[in-house]
Amino acid sequence: MSAQAAQRMGLRVVILDSDPDCPAAQVTSQLIPDNWNSPAGTCELAKQASTLTLENEWANPQNLLLARELGAVVLPSPETLSIIGDKLAQRHVFCGHGLPSPRFQALNSWDDLDSIAASWNSTVVLKSRHGGYDGYGVKIVRAPIDKRELPSSPASEWFAEEYVPFDRELAVMVSKNSAGETSVYPVVESRQTTDGHRCDVVIAPAPGLSPEQSVEAQRISLSAVDAVGGIGLFGIELFDANGKFIVNEIAPRPHNSGHYTMDGARTSQFEQHIRAVRNLAPGPTDLLATVVVMANLLAPRDGDIDLQKSLVSVLRVDPSVHVHWYGKQSLRNGRKMGHLNLLGKDFESTLARAVGARDAFWKG
Repeated sequence: MSAQAAQRMGLRVVILDSDPDCPAAQVTSQLIPDNWNSPAGTCELAKQASTLTLENEWANPQNLLLARELGAVVLPSPETLSIIGDKLAQRHVFCGHGLPSPRFQALNSWDDLDSIAASWNSTVVLKSRHGGYDGYGVKIVRAPIDKRELPSSPASEWFAEEYVPFDRELAVMVSKNSAGETSVYPVVESRQTTDGHRCDVVIAPAPGLSPEQSVEAQRISLSAVDAVGGIGLFGIELFDANGKFIVNEIAPRPHNSGHYTMDGARTSQFEQHIRAVRNLAPGPTDLLATVVVMANLLAPRDGDIDLQKSLVSVLRVDPSVHVHWYGKQSLRNGRKMGHLNLLGKDFESTLARAVGARDAFWKG
């Protein structure tokens, strides 16, 4: 989707991916067939493209340093990605900049958990330092600790975080270019599935926030980007704990909580991403409707789908729905296959329409 946004702006796009059928390869013919964590592939990309950016935070920063030495502009920077790629490092940086965060502690041994749980009212959130997303790499444990419930990997690959009894999850998309120009999207509410904590629906703007609360959540989000030295587009996840906002995590890329902008904002997050890394002025971020709802298309099963049948079904139910299908090759239970966007005049009816349209899509 970032590639499509760049092409609309007249930019040539080259991608690095080992899968010739990956979604990005379906919209551009310029493919370097190599793993995106390959030093050789990254250097070849740097020879063909003047600006390197990414859509996940797992690229090896050392490879990106090599690309920068070859003359490519790499944004977000390898230094920023080194912080964000290690969630424990994120926590240290956020706390060092005074951002509201839960208590946390590095782990040397799983035996550390007993004393931590005792001092933190018995409940501890374990987070994988590297690679966790969409509920993966997160585990809640309670005292007394049952060692059989703990991950099989070494304790040093995880850290402990205080459990925050929050009311809901919020998110804010922020962009910043090299000239220091910023844009901030409205605060949204992100609702998760109950069977894996994957993003289910996003509501823009977040219902029930006062103007003052919205400004505060946006301020915290901007500060989080500044704390990691961020240039590019970032998604900041927040906990709303009785009207007080706590930073959960930051993602250095277009984010699921910003997909609503493709049809519901004057500038999509993908165009804003390209503008930021190319040091262009940011576009306006205001909404095109009173309410915008995004509903993820999470595969309900493994196997295949009759996409034409699903499209016919959903558009008969609601012709105003915007369908975005990612072009992934097969269904896998719980896998994000696409999303739906709906614009409306009030929160409850727009949410109901979005969920109904999604149900119709999967029934086909």
